[in-house]
Amino acid sequence: MQKQTAHIRVYGIVQGVGFRFTTQMLANKYGLGGWVANLPDGSVEMEVTGDKDTLDAFCAALRDSRVGAGIDRWEEKRFPSSDAPLQFEVR
Repeated sequence: MQKQTAHIRVYGIVQGVGFRFTTQMLANKYGLGGWVANLPDGSVEMEVTGDKDTLDAFCAALRDSRVGAGIDRWEEKRFPSSDAPLQFEVR
């Protein structure tokens, strides 16, 4: 199946609540590569790479998680990817 990369930015109460580490835990659970980082404006940005169905499941699990309850706005763009990072890192 074709790999995709999802570039996601979330807003709300997403810093100081374990959001990045929950994101990393879920990415590792689903076997996804990429990264997540806090931004100065209080939002969190991430890039996650995997197949479409796995990315869909990851996004749903993150939104349904304890820290996902703090999300006020979710912006996501997906694009085809042939280069998948092997690990998921917190930046």
